[in-house]
Amino acid sequence: MIRLLISQVFIDRFGDQLARAEADSGLEIEHLIPPTGEGDVMTDAECESIDIAFFSEDQLGPPGRPFFEALTRAPNLRWLHVFHAGVDAPRYGEMMAQGVRLTTSSGSNAEPIAHTLIAGLLMLSRGFPD
Repeated sequence: MIRLLISQVFIDRFGDQLARAEADSGLEIEHLIPPTGEGDVMTDAECESIDIAFFSEDQLGPPGRPFFEALTRAPNLRWLHVFHAGVDAPRYGEMMAQGVRLTTSSGSNAEPIAHTLIAGLLMLSRGFPD
C-alpha cells in the first residue's frame, strides 16, 4: 500500500481520473488529506505513513502550510511531485538532501506560454496598443 499526501481540492477536481490511473497501474494507493483548518496538523502516525506527495496549485500560500508541515514530519517520504517548474526554495533542497526524489511539471505550460508570447509580439508589431 502506497500512501499519497494530496489535497482534497485536487481529489474533488480530478478524483475520477486519478482513480482510473491508479487502477490502470495496479497499485494500491491510500489518499492522505492534509487538514484545512487554522492550526490543524496531521498526527505523527499519519506523517510517518506518507510515502509520496503531490503539491498542487490549490496548496499555494497559507493553505499549503499544513501540507509542508506534514512533509517535514514524514521520515518515509520518498517522492514529491510539484505542479510548478521551479524548485529553488530552501525547503526543496532540504528534502532532496534527505533523499526525497523531487519532480516538477516543467514544460506543462510551454505551449500556452508560447502562444501568449507570439500573440504579444504580434500585437506590439502591429501597434495594437495604439
